[in-house]
Amino acid sequence: PPPPAPRAAAGGGGGGGGGGGGGPFPPGGGVPPPRGPRLRAVLYPRSPAAATRGVPMPRLPNLTSRDEVPAELAETYDRVAELRGGQVSGPFGILIHSPELALRAAQLSRYVRWESDLTPGQRETAIITAARELDAGLMWNAHVKLAREGGVSEAAIEAIGQRTALDALEPGEAAIVRYVRELMQGNRVSDESFEALRALLGDQGIVDLTGLVGYYAFVGFTLNAFEVPPPAGAEPLP
Repeated sequence: PPPPAPRAAAGGGGGGGGGGGGGPFPPGGGVPPPRGPRLRAVLYPRSPAAATRGVPMPRLPNLTSRDEVPAELAETYDRVAELRGGQVSGPFGILIHSPELALRAAQLSRYVRWESDLTPGQRETAIITAARELDAGLMWNAHVKLAREGGVSEAAIEAIGQRTALDALEPGEAAIVRYVRELMQGNRVSDESFEALRALLGDQGIVDLTGLVGYYAFVGFTLNAFEVPPPAGAEPLP
């Protein structure tokens, strides 16, 4: 007998992604593809049990309180707290489940957060830009207040949060935001953006800021993968 006729592509003649690209979203239609929480809901739906929990819960115990830490992790908790000014917060309640990783991360955090020559405003501009690009709500909430305290302008915070143009920003703020956006969106940086930031920060400064962004990419991935929620009443990610 003749072979069966080939099945039509799902969703009509669009081929799923247009042009054989295999993407998850059809082209056209005037609706932009989902981003952030909407994209995660499409690509990574949670189980019914997770969806019906009354309070968001991390996927592993988030050991930020000394009283919650099992005996075998207590020494790690104390060493991380010492390296981080007494705080075990952000991703570290998760990272403690891997003691050596938590300690190495705390050492890097200590340098990029408090010991480099970047100003608080420069650091926090880069961090909240990374938080926005990663859709990391806890990271945004933890650092947007620090950005304001460090002198980052409301215009910059608004442009970062809403992903809008940088024309109205002070040149130094714009150079940092543009550099971080390019790096995180395309995995590369243009010559123009690189040289603008290098002129602002110098050779060591641009290396330190790039390392800061890499560290906070690691932080954002950890928070997102383990679904660590912002605290109740936190300033939401725009």
